[in-house]
Amino acid sequence: MAVLYCRALHYDDKSEKALEELHQLLRAAPTSVDVLSVKRLWELMADVRLAANDAFKRGDYSRAELLYTKALSLDENHRRYNASILGNRAAAYMALNQYDKAVQDCNAALQYHPVYFKYEIILLEWCYYTQNHYKESVADFDEYMAKAKMAPDDLRHVRRERDQVQKDWDRSKYHRRNGWDDDFYYSSHQRRPKARHRSKAHKYAGDPYEQAPPRPPYVPPLTHYQVLRVPSTATQAEIKKSYRKLALLYHPDKAKTTQDGELFKDMSAAYAVLSDEQLKATYDKELRYSGHY
Repeated sequence: MAVLYCRALHYDDKSEKALEELHQLLRAAPTSVDVLSVKRLWELMADVRLAANDAFKRGDYSRAELLYTKALSLDENHRRYNASILGNRAAAYMALNQYDKAVQDCNAALQYHPVYFKYEIILLEWCYYTQNHYKESVADFDEYMAKAKMAPDDLRHVRRERDQVQKDWDRSKYHRRNGWDDDFYYSSHQRRPKARHRSKAHKYAGDPYEQAPPRPPYVPPLTHYQVLRVPSTATQAEIKKSYRKLALLYHPDKAKTTQDGELFKDMSAAYAVLSDEQLKATYDKELRYSGHY
């Protein structure tokens, strides 16, 4: 019952309280299989999400999408966690110009947990806007304004976004009827695209319309194989053996430095991908395309 209570707290997004209860259980029953299983699951969920977010921030959207997909398979019952992950994977799909998949993830996130509606509805709008699907965007705004329980300020914010999309739609229909392109009349230094229509990826990549500082030399990130210190031809048994050996050295309970703790998170994310045959096959294909082997 105590383990179920911990999980219920975690599902209700009361993570700190859930961890407090879990630590109490660990002190009372340090060898309990159920308690240790929950502890490992929560650590893995956090590590994989962190690794995915880091990949996104580096601009490695393919790896981010792969890790977000793995994160979604860890606990299918955790609706809040999965809603957040779906929103992040939608942003990765957008950066990869896979807008149909991004729309699917946004809609799935809203079904999982409506509290994320503001973030997801903006992502949806951007996807539809990029594809000139104004009708679908307006319909989604109307549906969510009718169904979602929103504070007055949130409702005003969403209505403003909806009205702006309607204006863009009307404007595009006018242009099609009159056969001219609005961009012909404006040079790039006179008019800039509205910020709300830029991909979320620009938040990390920098504003292309602003003077950017010099970038540091690019250092390619380690592959999952390099993190686990195995060759790309390693078998599942070899991968598992190496991971367990490294985990004993770098586990947070034994880590001597913060770098050791960060390395353990990378190892957990790497093992989560390489231990899954389907994700490993996808990852190997990406490495081949990028010239790693």
